[in-house]
Amino acid sequence: ASFFCHSVVGLSWSYARDELDASDKPSASHFAKASNEIGTQLVGIYGKNAPKKYSELFVDGWNKGMKKCYKNL
Repeated sequence: ASFFCHSVVGLSWSYARDELDASDKPSASHFAKASNEIGTQLVGIYGKNAPKKYSELFVDGWNKGMKKCYKNL
């Protein structure tokens, strides 16, 4: 989970650098964009043939993990 958090944080910094000064912290929208992009890729990889119940559990867990991750940004 921490690897995914670092991936999302890194991507959100990339989005922030594209739009802001290099010293500005990524906004919630940068973080959400990065989280959605990586989460969508993971659902495609791990949830491809999973029953809907497990896909929903993944999404719930992902959302909880990303809230915790954002607090540490």
